[in-house]
Amino acid sequence: MKKIFLLKIVLISFTLILTNSCNIDDLSQITQISVSPTEKGVLLVGSTVELQVRGNNSTDITEESTFKVNGVEIEGNTFITENEPKTYHILASYKDFENIISITTAKGFVRNVLIEDYTGTWCVNCPRVTYAIEQAKSQSDKVVSVGIHNDAEMIMDQVSVLINEFGINSYPTARLNRVNDWVDDVNNIEGALELTGYGSDLGLAINSTISGSNIEATIKIGFENTITKPIKLVIYLTENGLLFNQSNSTPYYGGLHLLVDFEHNDVLRAIYTDHLGEVIPNSETITNNVYEFALNQPIAPIVANYDNIHLVAFVTDAITNEVLNVREVKVGENQEFQKP
Repeated sequence: MKKIFLLKIVLISFTLILTNSCNIDDLSQITQISVSPTEKGVLLVGSTVELQVRGNNSTDITEESTFKVNGVEIEGNTFITENEPKTYHILASYKDFENIISITTAKGFVRNVLIEDYTGTWCVNCPRVTYAIEQAKSQSDKVVSVGIHNDAEMIMDQVSVLINEFGINSYPTARLNRVNDWVDDVNNIEGALELTGYGSDLGLAINSTISGSNIEATIKIGFENTITKPIKLVIYLTENGLLFNQSNSTPYYGGLHLLVDFEHNDVLRAIYTDHLGEVIPNSETITNNVYEFALNQPIAPIVANYDNIHLVAFVTDAITNEVLNVREVKVGENQEFQKP
């Protein structure tokens, strides 16, 4: 009886080893490797960097790999960056395969990314971008999205102005920081996340209240370093929780052809500045200064629920229109600057 019991223990242990180990066939199929930090985008000075290695067949071989950082071998797959901005060259090795990458660290404000999703309830491919945005937000708290609807249910006055300004001629179109198409969005979440991180020269904080049917807010812009190029501030009003049927030909959300009462979030309801922004005076864009912009605007009549509205404020390069940083707040809440 004791022998049978011991034999069971051995079999169970062997099964666990096989379950928790890489498949031998998987490892034999590896012909190249890639290394990357688990956190995407620009990294923070003085932070712990965790590295991951995968084979070209997507097998995780981190535990079987060794690492050198700037020529010095490290123990395990993590290292701590120095307290000053620096570039680190990382060499990962697995058997006869090697991969080299470089990462940089920075000081400054947290860097967020803006995704503007040009969409419509009639658009059968648009749920794909919605799904991609949800995936990006599940992986990072540095993603701000705005749904710009060209449909009868959720259109607002200045949608055509944005469409004409930015040359939107197909749906869906997802723009990262206003100037970059999000190519292969649902299969390229990293394309958005790599624009996040740290080291922004400016950061935003929004204090807001509802007074009757008006929004009163102060948008603060802090400067880590002096910015000499002209910059502008753009302010959006968005709303969550709008239920409208959505056409769908994608495999997402169950692959149904009609998504009944689909929940639409981050829907653009108003633009409270010029669509290209209000100029921030050069005298304000200097190191350690905080510029304040006062907002007092009526809540757009098309808003269905005051409890679901948000302000989105972002600063752009006045020449290229590229978003330098962005922030979102639920109306009625106050924020501090995003400092690491």
